[in-house]
Amino acid sequence: VEFIAPSEFTNRPPQDPIYTFVIDVSYYSVSTGMLKMWLDVIDHVLRRLPEDPRIKVGIVTYDKTVHFWHLKPDSSMIRMTVAHQLDGVAVPTPRGILNPLVSNRDNLSFLLATIGTSFQADPVGEACVGAAIEAASSVMQASGGKIMLFQSSIPTVGPGKGKPRDE
Repeated sequence: VEFIAPSEFTNRPPQDPIYTFVIDVSYYSVSTGMLKMWLDVIDHVLRRLPEDPRIKVGIVTYDKTVHFWHLKPDSSMIRMTVAHQLDGVAVPTPRGILNPLVSNRDNLSFLLATIGTSFQADPVGEACVGAAIEAASSVMQASGGKIMLFQSSIPTVGPGKGKPRDE
């Protein structure tokens, strides 16, 4: 049995569904085919989400640096901002990073295809997972939301870097 709770039972209005995908584009994820698989799955999931104008989606990628992907409203223009400083990543304004899904489905598919081809030629062997998570968290600081992390290798640079067990 399900009951729909009236507004008297909520402390605050419901938050908009906001999703930020943080994707590893380092050498290991590219060489094993994981990057292509992740991008295909993300595209598939985004196409199956309902036509809700409140849903917003953001894409952040990382290797030895953090990359923020911006979509220009009502255009197919894509811009990438790169953060080289890993301690206390300077995050650009969330405007353009968090995009309404309803009006940007095709642009997001194109962006995912662009990411898939952009890192194929010369993948980087480093991964700054901690900095990427901090950056995504900062993007969503004002609005809240969910971070989906796609990681294939141990963090090797920046905050949270790990060491191999045998050392």
